Amino acid sequence: MKNTVSAAVALPTAIVIALGGLLMTTPAAHAEAAPVEQVDGAAAAVAVDAPSVAAEPDAASDVGHATPAEPSPEAGDAGTAVEAPDAGEVPDGEVAPPVVEAPVAEAPVADGGVLTPAEVPVVEDEAAADEAAAAPGFEVTSPTAQGELAFRGGVVVTGTVPEGSSVSIVVSNGTSLRAAVTGTTFREAIAIDPAPFMVDYQVTVTASAADGSPLGSIVREVLVLGQLASDAPVITSPVDGSQVDGDVVPFGDTDTRRFVVSGTGTPGELLDIELLMLDPERGWGYGHDPVSVGADGTWSTPVWLPVGLARVSIAQQSYDEDGFATTLPSAFASIDVRVGPAPAPVVLAPSAPAPVVLAPVVAPSAVRPVAVVPRTTSSLAHTGTDEATPWAGALGLGLMLAGLGGVGVARRRARRA
Repeated sequence: MKNTVSAAVALPTAIVIALGGLLMTTPAAHAEAAPVEQVDGAAAAVAVDAPSVAAEPDAASDVGHATPAEPSPEAGDAGTAVEAPDAGEVPDGEVAPPVVEAPVAEAPVADGGVLTPAEVPVVEDEAAADEAAAAPGFEVTSPTAQGELAFRGGVVVTGTVPEGSSVSIVVSNGTSLRAAVTGTTFREAIAIDPAPFMVDYQVTVTASAADGSPLGSIVREVLVLGQLASDAPVITSPVDGSQVDGDVVPFGDTDTRRFVVSGTGTPGELLDIELLMLDPERGWGYGHDPVSVGADGTWSTPVWLPVGLARVSIAQQSYDEDGFATTLPSAFASIDVRVGPAPAPVVLAPSAPAPVVLAPVVAPSAVRPVAVVPRTTSSLAHTGTDEATPWAGALGLGLMLAGLGGVGVARRRARRA
């Protein structure tokens, strides 16, 4: 029995040992070394043959044959690492080679430390492209290509053009004008409404040659900063609520008076004067040159107003030599005055008292009670008067006596006959 078991175990054991010896004697496949690109400033990588990883045998493959390694990366792929075999895959008696990584090329560094890929194209600014496309001799010197930061309500546009050219300027707030060209230069001061906050404007300058052909357009940016308002002026004369006679001024059929309004303000600022009639209410324009506050801080101006109740309102604002506002307009200072002599009071002359007509007094008549006769269904028709008048009774008595007398006379005559 023991001999039978030993024989059964010995045969498979011998087969396993034989197969193990066959695997150990089979040569390992070697992968080609990955070429490493030489980088300036870095040591060249050492090409090391690394044994490939043997594939698991399947049912269709022959035992003892290894799967060839994948092809190495193409030349120029910097940064590819050469992989080492696992420790379990190294044959007995051999030492695993060291792992060597190829150096990685650094991307170029732009100013400020931001990495910028070298292949990213640079996109030109549209305004810069338009300016570059402008014809030779056409140039805008103000505002500059970097833009302008303005502390006033306006911009001065200057530049050069070929002889005989024409220039038009358009501002993004809607202002459009033709600039005056002197020889080969142009200059135009364009006012912009001041604001209490910062506003960005675009100025487009377009030029045309003498023959009408376009020379191009150049766009510039102007950033106008917010401005503060001026202090309100003070009206010292006339006094609010006073009456002003003034000088009589012929003005058609209107009784118009001239008088002087004066006060104090900020030196150098210009006054805005508004006139208004109050009774009835209607505007009355000033229509004269602006008034400037003197260096001593005082001002005065004549005004013309019709006779009646009027209001004078004055504000001030600062401007520079180009006519650009450097402040916002101040609040209005106002006074109400009566222009011309006060109207005479209306006096009503006393009139004679109207005669008093007395109506005649009528004595009330005596009221007599009325006899009320009740109606019955069997009564006869009413033929007499209801009132027992005294004279009616006497008349009836006389008639009755006359009738009786006539009857007696008639009888006597009948007897005689």
